[in-house]
Amino acid sequence: MFLTAIITLVSCVASGFFGYWIHRGLHQKWAGPFHRAHMEHHVELYPPGNMTSERYRTARWYHRGPLLFTPPFFVIVGILTLLAWIVEISLWNVVVPAIVFVLSGYINDVTHDSFHLRKHWAQRLPFYRRIRRAHFLHHNDMGKNYGILSFEWDVVFGTRDT
Repeated sequence: MFLTAIITLVSCVASGFFGYWIHRGLHQKWAGPFHRAHMEHHVELYPPGNMTSERYRTARWYHRGPLLFTPPFFVIVGILTLLAWIVEISLWNVVVPAIVFVLSGYINDVTHDSFHLRKHWAQRLPFYRRIRRAHFLHHNDMGKNYGILSFEWDVVFGTRDT
């Protein structure tokens, strides 16, 4: 039980780390179609000055989250499975991080999409307003604030803008 708690905690930290680098990577031209898909969100759907709508403006079907984030997810789970096999630990120690990564990704996606709605129930929460503002700063300066729910990796790597 203690090991599962440690693995869950480490998975939460790692999920934020990988999320930061995946998002930062989506802003690089070398990311090819992933970059173009992400720029659709930034430039066409929610450019500076037009960052909210009554209903979420959805990207083309082939630019949506599941198609963008499934490949990195499988790479990460594959690496974890290989590590579990090499050091001969229980496969449960791969399942826990996989669950954390999926839940983290889902919560990030839902939260991110809600930022772009004119009216959302969470706007009454000070924490939510703070992270929404940070996200809108990211739309104005795409080299800053890659986090969605938290910005500790932005602080660590010098990309935080308040």
